[in-house]
Amino acid sequence: MRELIEIGVRQGTVLGFVSSITEKTESYKALLPLIQNGRFGGSQNKGLSPKHLFVALTQDCTIANASKYVELAQLKRCKVKDKSKVEHLLLGGDYSKLILKVEDHYYELEEVLITKINKQNLYDAVEDSCIEIKCALPPRSKKILLDWRLLTYFREPFPDKFNQLLFSYLRDSDYWFTKFLLEHQEEIHSIRVYVTPEDDESADMYQFSLCALLAEAGENNQEKISTQIDKMLHEFSEYGGISCLQLADLDTNSIELPEHLMLSLTSTLDEFSFASAYVMREFNFQYLCY
Repeated sequence: MRELIEIGVRQGTVLGFVSSITEKTESYKALLPLIQNGRFGGSQNKGLSPKHLFVALTQDCTIANASKYVELAQLKRCKVKDKSKVEHLLLGGDYSKLILKVEDHYYELEEVLITKINKQNLYDAVEDSCIEIKCALPPRSKKILLDWRLLTYFREPFPDKFNQLLFSYLRDSDYWFTKFLLEHQEEIHSIRVYVTPEDDESADMYQFSLCALLAEAGENNQEKISTQIDKMLHEFSEYGGISCLQLADLDTNSIELPEHLMLSLTSTLDEFSFASAYVMREFNFQYLCY
């Protein structure tokens, strides 16, 4: 429905009821069942308030085409006194709940409150001044939101034993590496990792490589980022049961490796191919780069 695009409803658009709407307003009463009925079965009776906001998850092309529905995530205002206590929710590490900052306030999203609403009904609500466009999510917040939604269904975990070793290292090192990624979130697009054997949950030895995929802003800081990646790899490699393919004392010529594996510590978006992306996954590390 191109009319929705024309009035500004796009992926990442934040919508809300106009300030004059109350629970007793007829237009609100008419929208309430449409929003609730579009949720998952067990969540249809959960509450809704005129103070709640919504953010469009559906792609622009799908909003514009002839399909019937737009998917919206419901935003409920919440207080965040100590960000460190809810960091996993701010970074999208919990696939059932997320906290986003919209302008100057924090809002909580729950997966079970995501709804599908008929496009015509949404368009009419905007045109009738019941629903209004509040703002658009900034790129970083939009990426967190979409990854949070996408990875609910589409994530490929590394072998369990490798994961345990990795998170033991992050914990033991006081998470300095994750803090580094957060500090350089505008420069680092994602962290790509290759692990073999990938189909053995408890292998005696895992070989791996790790590459920081740089955004354009990080290309001029490549040397510093490479130094920190190298530090992380040397520290992590001290743990038993893993071997880093990128360390100088490992003879990679004697090992059969995938053709498109990247052994550099960093790579630009132009250098990193689709074939490399297939070999080196980012799903387990994705939220660390926000």
